[in-house]
This record gives sequence, structure tokens and C-alpha cells, in this order.
Amino acid sequence: MKVGWDIRRDDITDYDPQIGTVPLTFTALTCPNGQPACPTEAQTTFGAGFGLQQQQSFPTRLTQPIALYNMGGYVQDQWKALPNLTVTYGLRMEHNSDPICLTTCFSYANGSSAIFNANPNTPYNQLYSSGNEAAFPSLQKIGYEPRIGFSWLPAGVGSKTTVRGGFGLFIDSFPGTVADSILENAPTSAIFTTGNALLDPSQPGSNNAIAAALNASFTSGFASGGSFNSIFGPGNSGPSLLTPASHISYPTYDIYSLAVEHQISRSTALSLTYAGNHGYHEPVVNNSVNAANDPAVSGINFTGLPKTYPNPSFGAVTVDYSGATSNYNGLIASVINRQRYLTLQFNYAYSHSLDEISNGGILSFSGNSDNPSNPNNLAQNYGNADYDTRDYISGSYVFTVPHFGGPRVLTDGWELAGTAFHHNGYPVSVLDSAGAAFFTSSGQSGTYNGPLYAQQTGTGFATHCGGEGHTILTGNSCPFAADFAPATNFGQSRRNQIYGGNFTDSDLDVTKGFKVPGLEGGSLKLGAQFFNMFNHPNFAQPYNDVEAPATLGQLHNLQTTPTSILGSFLGGDASPRLIQLKASFVF
Repeated sequence: MKVGWDIRRDDITDYDPQIGTVPLTFTALTCPNGQPACPTEAQTTFGAGFGLQQQQSFPTRLTQPIALYNMGGYVQDQWKALPNLTVTYGLRMEHNSDPICLTTCFSYANGSSAIFNANPNTPYNQLYSSGNEAAFPSLQKIGYEPRIGFSWLPAGVGSKTTVRGGFGLFIDSFPGTVADSILENAPTSAIFTTGNALLDPSQPGSNNAIAAALNASFTSGFASGGSFNSIFGPGNSGPSLLTPASHISYPTYDIYSLAVEHQISRSTALSLTYAGNHGYHEPVVNNSVNAANDPAVSGINFTGLPKTYPNPSFGAVTVDYSGATSNYNGLIASVINRQRYLTLQFNYAYSHSLDEISNGGILSFSGNSDNPSNPNNLAQNYGNADYDTRDYISGSYVFTVPHFGGPRVLTDGWELAGTAFHHNGYPVSVLDSAGAAFFTSSGQSGTYNGPLYAQQTGTGFATHCGGEGHTILTGNSCPFAADFAPATNFGQSRRNQIYGGNFTDSDLDVTKGFKVPGLEGGSLKLGAQFFNMFNHPNFAQPYNDVEAPATLGQLHNLQTTPTSILGSFLGGDASPRLIQLKASFVF
């Protein structure tokens, strides 16, 4: 039996340099359906044909001290049920702490009723629960993670075939970056969105000056029990709100697998594995909770959205909660051959991954959005995961060059190793950004921030982009432009149903070892590494916005090779051949 325990503590200083004078973001606003001028109500906020929003934060401190810790313990045992059957079982228990602010700086909505309070005369100090030490009102205390696995030799001891399987519950901590977002709430750090004013912060009447005046009014009004009507009044926008749900659960995953391994010969083995998992309580960042749509303003009637904002006291409202699900099923075949001088391995995986929000709803993957499209129907987001790859082929080799004669200092100690892999492109959704920009009523803006999926008008189009190489730049390799149009409602096309171009990469490592005199077993290795050895271009996702039909479906940009020595997410220089010289001392 094994028993273990581990603990980790993190002390973080959250740094926010935006002290009321530096604009955070600018957002372009485009009139819907190609209109040269926006409707009257949008003009009230932005001006006809004008369209810049400026978001400004006003934190009360330059830094905030945050602390959190993780504790875990486990017990595990093994049972030899039969000479050819071994069962391993255990239980792990996990405790992930609620992030703590030592200056009681956390502020969030005072219960779910405060999020949807439709009375603009409600005092802000009743809508907020401020001065909290903990980031979440309620967080799951302990996660229980039972696991069981077995290893069986069906032909008895000495069998060349092994069957392995297992099931386990695994939990993850709720993303700590959510706590960082909560620090942006008033009164710790009020955020205001302004527009239709000068961008130069040094000029009177600029967006910065307007935001600063709003913050000054809000700060004094908050302390005296002021409401939206008494502080701002109709036609203005209140502060943004980022709040956790009343209870947060740990993201949990049921993981299971079954594998059959067979030794074909002394040097060759084959395995076939089924692997799957089901996730639940996964993080969701719903940043359009306060969205509304008045058909008289937008010209579009979106089902499920009210005409006026659920809470007129706030601008954009974001709620973080644990409510998403995911599913993965994969079949993996592997063969490995080990010879005296050469080791070869080949793998093929066929899999399908589906979810409602990928990557925990926090960090985007492959350029897709982290947020639900319909703020009131998360299930409508269920589709291919951002990292879904149906076919994945990979191979690796290690060749130790045998000594064939000549001076050993020149001909001995050479080794060549490399990898090659190929997979289909990652999925992407077809969007309508112009329609998403016009969920507005009551003179406010910015309350809808989700990805609005375009309307699918055709069927039978190719869902996978074809072709590879530089010729893609001159043509449309993803011919789906004629099958999509601006959205007139939610759910008019599926999330992530288009797949980008395939990805192919190969790397090579060449080294020469030199024995070090007087040091038994010690050697100096010199060599070179070649990343993307054949300088093969891999194209990023196709243009996917119906707002620009002329480029819809075209592939123009390159994507990063995951084995680059410069790291991932480089940008424009993402896929050149890279050569690196290296030296290492082995002893």
C-alpha cells in the first residue's frame, strides 16, 4: 500500500498599471447590413458613421496581494487477484483553496438577484458585495478522485498479449485568472466605456476626461448609497461587472481506457488503445449576461434576448461559473520496433472531441472564441472542440550509426533522431461580427461580447479545406463563402464545423559524441537540430467572417510549428525552417 500527501502555496502580487489615465482597449463599431450610418439610438452613443469605444479602468491600488494553495493526499493498493491478473485501486483527495486577498479587495455581485436587478434606483452598495477576502462566495471544498485499473495476461503468465484498462475521476482547479478578473470590479477598480469623443487624453472633453468624471461621480456616489439614476442617469452607461456564480465546483473528468498490447517478436510490439473522457463542471465565461436587443434599433429579432437590459445599472456583465461539458473518444494504434542500431515508432489516432467551451473558457485555442454565442443557451454551443483532430499520424526514429572504420574520433558516436507528424486542420466557426456589434438598446453598448455564428444558407459544402503549399495564397481553398450569410438569430449554424488546412511537420537532430579522457561514461555531444526541416508552410485558419465576403474561406496566414525553439504563438514568423547548434555534456 502507498500513502502520500502534497501541498503547494502560491503568493501572487496582482499588478495593474492602469491608474485612470491609460485607455485599455479600442473597439471598432460597424453599422449592420452595410448601412452607411447607424440608427438614431446608436448615433446617440457613438455618432453617425463614428464607431470607437474606449474602455478605461480606475483601480484604487497599483498592486493587490493574492494567496492560494493546493493540498492533496492519496492512498493506493495493489491486489494480485490471479497469477495473470493484477488490480490496482486507490483514492486521491484534493483541496484547492479559494484565492485570498490580504487587503479584502474582492468585489462581486451581491447574489444572483443583484445580477438581474432591473431597478435603476437600487443603490450600488446593495448590488455589490465588496470588501471580501475570498474571491468566490462559495467554492467546493474537497474533490474525491477514485481510480481503478487492471492488467491481465489472457494466455497466462508468460503470455505475449496483455490487456490493460482503467477508470478514474480527476479534478482540476478552477482557473485562478478568474480571481484576477474579479479585481476589476468596482469599487476596487471601476471600468467605464465611453465613445464619440476625442481620443487625445490631454484635451478637455476627451474620452479619458469623460471616463474620469464618471469614475469620480461613481466613487462618491457609491459611498453615499447612490444608484444608477442618481449617479449617471438615463442615456449613460454604468460600470462593467465581472462576477463569479454563487457556487463554483471543481472541473471534473471521468477518464477511461482499454488497451491490448501484443509482442509480435523480440524486437516488435503492437498496441491498440481506446481512450475516452467526459468532463463536467468545466469553466464558462459568459460575458454577455446583460445583453439585450431591440428589433426597432438593430432590425433583427434575436430569440431569447429582452428589449431592455436585465440590469440597467451595469454595462457589460460577465458571470464565471462551472457548467460546461465535454466528451472525447479516441482509438490509437502504435507499433514500435527496436533493433541494435535503430528504433522506429509509428502512431495513428482517430478521435473526436466535442464540447461547449474549449480550453476552460479562459485562453482561446486556434483563434476561436472562449465565450458562448447565445448567453441564455450554453447547450447551443455544443460542437467540435477547438482542438478536435480526427486523424493524427506521427512517427519517430533514433539511429545510432555503427562504427564502419576509419578514425573513431571522426566516425564513431554519430546519432540521428527525428520526428514527423501530420494531422487534419483545426476547426473554426463562421462568424458575423457586424451583427454581433449591434446588440444595443437604451443608448448603451458593449453588453454583447460573444461570437455570433453566421446563418448557414447552403448544404453540401466541403467542411475541410483542401490543398497545401504556397498556391493557397492565390485561391480559395475553403469554398464555403456562398453557403453563409449574416445571422438573423442564434443557432443558425453549428460551432466549429469548418476545418482549416492540414498540418505537416518534421524535425531532425544530428549529434556527434566525443569521449572525455579520464571520465568513465562521460562524453561531450555536439550537433545541430533542424525544426521544420523541409521548410513546409502550414496555413492558419481561413478567414471566417461574413462581414468580409470577398476573403471568406481564404487562407493567408501561417501557423506556428509546436516544436519551434522560439515557443508557440509567434505570429507572422511562425513556420520557417529553424536550425540550432547545440552542445551538451553527458556523465
